[in-house]
Amino acid sequence: MYQVNVFWTSGLDSTCRIVELASMEGYDIQPYYLLDEKRRSHKVELAHLARMTDLIRTNSATKSRLRDIIVVNLKDVPVDPAIHESWKVAKSKYSLGSQYSWIASFLKQRNLVAEISLEKGEYGATLAINSECSKRIEEEGSYRVYRIDPKGSSQVGMDLFSNLAMPLSIWNMIKQEEGMYIKELGYGDVFDLTWFCHKPILGLPCGHCHPCKSVIKEGMGWRIPIWGSILYWPLNPIICLVDSLRRRLK
Repeated sequence: MYQVNVFWTSGLDSTCRIVELASMEGYDIQPYYLLDEKRRSHKVELAHLARMTDLIRTNSATKSRLRDIIVVNLKDVPVDPAIHESWKVAKSKYSLGSQYSWIASFLKQRNLVAEISLEKGEYGATLAINSECSKRIEEEGSYRVYRIDPKGSSQVGMDLFSNLAMPLSIWNMIKQEEGMYIKELGYGDVFDLTWFCHKPILGLPCGHCHPCKSVIKEGMGWRIPIWGSILYWPLNPIICLVDSLRRRLK
């Protein structure tokens, strides 16, 4: 079996890739989840990942092995200084999230290559890779991913993305296409459990954080229940205060 390491966030992009690999024969899928205890959504994400794992394993369409998720706490991953400096450069140009500094540091320390699912577009990590890196296609049978080619890539690009693999299928899709693809493969129940919100209110998407706004912008605003938005304003300040006090008391 061909082992594939995949960062699985519970979001639509990475879940689409997990489902795609699971529906094909010959893969040994090892998911990784980077746990950021400061992000309010991590408990919801882990709960959804556990439920999705069970659904994928018991689905008749599944042909490959899906291993248990390896949860890596960010506080246990020392950030590589050179990588962090490159991330600061990239952040100033591409609004690149801090997770890419952690991801690159983790992979370098473990000497791992892992997939990260990036959708079609010209923003965030996709824009950074297109701007800082030269890509080559790596393939093994039905397995096809982009890898970073040192020739034509900047030091910033190499520091941040050299240990990543980007599946071509996801790279060429938008969110709505990913949702349809998951359902076509026979995993509609898994699609319903994909998560995106960083500041859930009573287990509901808040409708106001950056990922929620992106979902609306991408034409999938129906995924945000009206009660999530209504509850945001009265409850979010209280929840933020409780989170802050909890961190101080640790």
